[in-house]
Amino acid sequence: MKTLLLQLFQLLPWLGHHYKLFEYIGSSSAETVIVALGTSANVAEEAVLKLSAAGQSVGLLKIRLLRPWSARHFLAALPRTVKKIALIDDSKVAGSNAHGALFLDVTSAFYDSVWTLPIPSIFKGAFAAGVENFNAAAVQAFLQGLGNADARFDFKIEAPATAANSYSSDLLESQGASSVQIFTTTSSINVEPISSTHIRFSKNGAHTQQSPSLVNTANYVAVHNIEIPDAVKRQLFARKVRVAVIDADKIAFNYTQFRGHRGEYRNLALIALLAKLWDGVDSAPAIRELEAGLSATETDNTVYRTKLGALRTALKTVTVFNAPSEWGFALIEEVEVVGKAEAFALQSALRPDAGEKTFTVHVTSNTRLTPDTNERNVFHIEFDIGTSGLKYDIGEALGVYGQINPDHVQEFLAWYGADGSQVIRYDRVNEKTGAIESEFRTVSQLFTEAVDIFGKPGKKFFQSLIEHATVMSERERLGYLASGEGADDLAKLQEEETVTFADVLQMFPSAHPSIEKLLATIPNIKPRHYSISSSMNVHRTSVHLLVVVVDWKTKSGKVRMGQCTRYLVGLRPGTAVTVSVKPSVMKLPPSHEAPVIMAGLGTGMAPSRAFVEERAYQKSLGHKVGPMVLYFGARHRAEEYLYGEELEAYHFDGLLTHLRLAFSRDQKEKVYINMLANMILKQGGAFYLCGPTWPVPDIRDALISSFSKFMTVEEATEKLKSLKEEERYVLEVY
Repeated sequence: MKTLLLQLFQLLPWLGHHYKLFEYIGSSSAETVIVALGTSANVAEEAVLKLSAAGQSVGLLKIRLLRPWSARHFLAALPRTVKKIALIDDSKVAGSNAHGALFLDVTSAFYDSVWTLPIPSIFKGAFAAGVENFNAAAVQAFLQGLGNADARFDFKIEAPATAANSYSSDLLESQGASSVQIFTTTSSINVEPISSTHIRFSKNGAHTQQSPSLVNTANYVAVHNIEIPDAVKRQLFARKVRVAVIDADKIAFNYTQFRGHRGEYRNLALIALLAKLWDGVDSAPAIRELEAGLSATETDNTVYRTKLGALRTALKTVTVFNAPSEWGFALIEEVEVVGKAEAFALQSALRPDAGEKTFTVHVTSNTRLTPDTNERNVFHIEFDIGTSGLKYDIGEALGVYGQINPDHVQEFLAWYGADGSQVIRYDRVNEKTGAIESEFRTVSQLFTEAVDIFGKPGKKFFQSLIEHATVMSERERLGYLASGEGADDLAKLQEEETVTFADVLQMFPSAHPSIEKLLATIPNIKPRHYSISSSMNVHRTSVHLLVVVVDWKTKSGKVRMGQCTRYLVGLRPGTAVTVSVKPSVMKLPPSHEAPVIMAGLGTGMAPSRAFVEERAYQKSLGHKVGPMVLYFGARHRAEEYLYGEELEAYHFDGLLTHLRLAFSRDQKEKVYINMLANMILKQGGAFYLCGPTWPVPDIRDALISSFSKFMTVEEATEKLKSLKEEERYVLEVY
């Protein structure tokens, strides 16, 4: 019977019909070949033609007659280059582990004596017959899976529907889109599988191809819940991609600490991001439609307002930025060391030059608190502690090891004629042990991460350049500035013009020491310490800072900016930062019931926020807590009331018993520190001031005046001194 059918098949061309048992389509040198039958073969053909047009070397072997099976004809139709066969099997159940007859036929064919080449790997992709989601995109996803190093031999081909998909489709169609196609692929793993959704649509009545396929080029790509690998960062920078980041997990946590399903709020934040940033939609009506949808579906007003708050927080906190230049830095290749590491006492450290214990934390949010129109840029920045081991107590300071802007470093190195990619040995003195230690780094790394090239030089640096100056006038000027006679002119350069090491080198271009000698004369970047503005009992996995950008104009009109605040203000979510923890005298009284009086000016508000959060935590545990008084001063209430909403809520709740505000540009009357003597002298309270030094004399006088109601002025003065020794009168000023 089998022989008869084959003979009849061979007679068909004589009858005007050109049929083959197997039809091959695609590259003649393909290493991956799809084998398919019937409807699935037609769908696979569309995918193969699309991939072939894109230059990929794939092929398709369409089975025209399954029975009787001819192994000889099957093998003859395959390209000799095949290494992988992707068999698409029309099983009754998607993902069935049972091998059908087609799989067994294909596998056994390679053991025929006709096939003398290496036997290819055979992969099976099963889908439920008639499933609507089986299309060209599914075939492309199947082939992509085969490209993985750990490709599975059994694949499940199907596309789960998601709420986000439904919203995306409805949103696009409501704005006039047509031919909306959404296809989702999901990894084979059962625990936390990774999904990839591909969306294609057209506008103005145009039509896309009928069968969905994977999107290879797009103008909106959203990646959720992953850390961006270095290789991807380099591609983002090279392609000048604009990046938007939102911490959906944090928003979900903040709005569901005591109620609600976190996943629901996380999806809401991500959908808000889609509506705001996707080029395919008009953001304003899309957001209004989303808010209206919440109003229509949520009958509980409390739940509605909570979700609305989460939605608006997501829209407000999304950070959009161009891929920064530091993402373009390629990873440094390892330097080969001949010999055992133990022989050279090699070790790995975050900042080996630090001389103290350091930790790596990651930025989770960086939000400006003052409006863009305000000349003072005050921002709140949060870091994820992760598994770094960092612990901090109330009132402590975070030491930030800032880095220099890579663009500025490259600009300087180009002017200096130095090769930033050169790996050099760098000898330095360990600040903790005093021992000389060696590092191997690139020049760019050293000037970006370790050496303070844009720091302020002392007289010794001018002295060190004298021997290198080849132009006599420059040598004489350097000698003059380094001498006692030139002390006043040197002070003007240092104080009025705030010159940097780089400035001095450019002022005296003939003084050009080698990179190695230059490194030996410039100190390391020192950590900048900032008062921590959070309680670890409230934020167990994060640490917060309140920072103002430090900038000024020199006498000659040149704009300068503080090195560490320049670094911090430009940090994007996900960036790794090296930090340390510095103890502080800003500590709460041992008793939870002792009164706490705080005065914070500007960013001096940071430790006060931490104090209030800690007392709120103690109160939540059922402890009785004492009164808290806060005096906060700034210029404008509308623009510089830092953490204002939090403070008002704590005041309304009664935790912050007295909230006294002073905004110098908004009010003529002064706010005086009073009512304090009884709290400090009779109830064992403590007073804390954080901020600039200028108000210290006035505050001191106000406290002495307040104490004088119970004692003489002399006794009040002595009492203030004793309170300082008892750490109940604490000043952290700068």
